[in-house]
Amino acid sequence: MIHGSPPISPVALLAPEPARPHPIQSCHHIWFYLRIIVPLIMLAALSACKDEPITQDARPKDPPHVAQLTKPPTPLIAPADHPAPGSTGSASASDSTLTYTAPKSWTEQPATQFLTAAFTTGEGDQTIRITISSLTGNAGGRIPNINRWRGQLSLPPITDIAQQPEQHIDLPSGIHCSLYDMQSADKTQSFLIAYLPVPAQNKTYFIKAAGSSPAIGELKPAFITFLNSITITSL
Repeated sequence: MIHGSPPISPVALLAPEPARPHPIQSCHHIWFYLRIIVPLIMLAALSACKDEPITQDARPKDPPHVAQLTKPPTPLIAPADHPAPGSTGSASASDSTLTYTAPKSWTEQPATQFLTAAFTTGEGDQTIRITISSLTGNAGGRIPNINRWRGQLSLPPITDIAQQPEQHIDLPSGIHCSLYDMQSADKTQSFLIAYLPVPAQNKTYFIKAAGSSPAIGELKPAFITFLNSITITSL
């Protein structure tokens, strides 16, 4: 017996020592709880982090604006101030009025600032353009104008009016007309040009047909007929 120690009860000596848990059993218990708790934690985390559902607008969207360039339709009917082909027409200048009768095969075109009247006839490479224009006085002289037209056909200039063949026509209206028939150096293009001086009106008219040489050759009789239909009167 050790002095100072409390006495031990005989019953306590005979009582069995309490059982301690086996290490393997403790591991089984921990694994059991982890299998239950971990999935619950993961499920809660996924629920908390779950994004809100994405909605999509199914309504059709307006197409992007596209600018459309439009131009006014070309009128199919000639303006009223331009006579129909084959009818009697007139063109006013500052101090005189020119009247004419165009062949039915000529299609009248709009006049411009520098053209009193204009026509076309034929098709494709046989198209001929006929124009009427006027200038004040003698329009700079006959030879300078002839040389300008010759230059357009790649012909050399002249120094004497006799060097350019000329056909004289006295129109029914009493106006003397000089007709020049010119052909390009390569014989492919030709001009018919009527030179109409009107001294009483201090004005000179030019009537010009331009086109391929074969087409101009066929046009010449109708062109002369057109010249004979012209009258010029004072306003």
